[in-house]
Amino acid sequence: MKLLHTADIHIGAGFQGLGTRGKEQRRQIKDTFKRVIDTAISERVDVVLVSGDLFDSNVQGQNDIDFVVEQFKKLENKNIPVCLIGGTHDFICSNSVLKKAKFSDILKNTHLLDKDNPFVKFDDLDLTVYGVSLTSNKSPKSPLRDFPQDGKSKLNVGMVHGSFDTGQVDKDDWVFTSGEIESNGLNYLACGHWHSYFEIPTKKVRALYPGSPELIAIDQKDSGNVVLVDIDASGKVKTEKKKIGKRKYERLVLDAERTFKGDTLKIELAKRADPDLIMDVEITGMVDLELKKEVDVLVEELEDKFFRLRVKDSSHIKLGEIDPSKYPESVTIGKFVRAMQEKIHAAGTDEDKAIAEGALQLGVALLSGKEVLK
Repeated sequence: MKLLHTADIHIGAGFQGLGTRGKEQRRQIKDTFKRVIDTAISERVDVVLVSGDLFDSNVQGQNDIDFVVEQFKKLENKNIPVCLIGGTHDFICSNSVLKKAKFSDILKNTHLLDKDNPFVKFDDLDLTVYGVSLTSNKSPKSPLRDFPQDGKSKLNVGMVHGSFDTGQVDKDDWVFTSGEIESNGLNYLACGHWHSYFEIPTKKVRALYPGSPELIAIDQKDSGNVVLVDIDASGKVKTEKKKIGKRKYERLVLDAERTFKGDTLKIELAKRADPDLIMDVEITGMVDLELKKEVDVLVEELEDKFFRLRVKDSSHIKLGEIDPSKYPESVTIGKFVRAMQEKIHAAGTDEDKAIAEGALQLGVALLSGKEVLK
């Protein structure tokens, strides 16, 4: 038996942080979801699992709902059922988009699993799929606490949306533990909520997050996947991570002195040029004044080589290079530099001198329009 496990599609997401490219990414979310459906068909899976946050919110236009119905209809035409649950963005409530969509009424193959319908049995596969739809965005309750136990088959798969307890997650993020995973008699637990691929460290039950099939947030390290799940007659589970998304994100930190001495920044960016890459670069550290360069011109030259390119110059001029003659006494920064150098010369202890030198460095950075030293 083969399953396709996906989650966190977030149809309808705004992507305001991408500026003018946000509209393109909204379209890409739908294009990638089409690829998810096409992959399910080409892989001849038996069931598709959508573990929450199919939609980005419960407020959705009819066009987005119709789009999902159209995609699920492709699966129905191939006799591939869909099981889905509500997540933290499209949780079940009085105005739930999943209820409004009426998938189960329109489509014979689609099953919304919630408190009224907590499981569905597929007798031809000797399989039961259990699901817990969330009823709010946040809760200290574990979604596995009252996990349904009726209707067991030879093979049993669960669906859940929330955070695995790593010890570093918010306590109201629908947190569940490895012990709860192991205690529910499942062969596989299809998780949703985390946007990067993650395998939960369990001993008996295979459990993982596929991550979003397309890039949702720019800090995601391993999004763009679905998971193909093979379960044999004995209940043994094998999984395959399958890349399916288009956009990627990379953050690069470069040392200022090395960067400004030559064409390091241009070389590094040229190596990574990719029209589907969201690229963030930060230049850090200390640099001699005569080596300092502006990066705006280079960004303008290369930005069309990326989906989005940002270069943040967080570097600072070396302390010895802060020469009062370079800052006119008539302006604020010039007055500050002179006042602080007097304090440095008047410092009575090494500690006082170090504090004054640090203040000079920080003040010049701030008055030059830079962020504080990190």
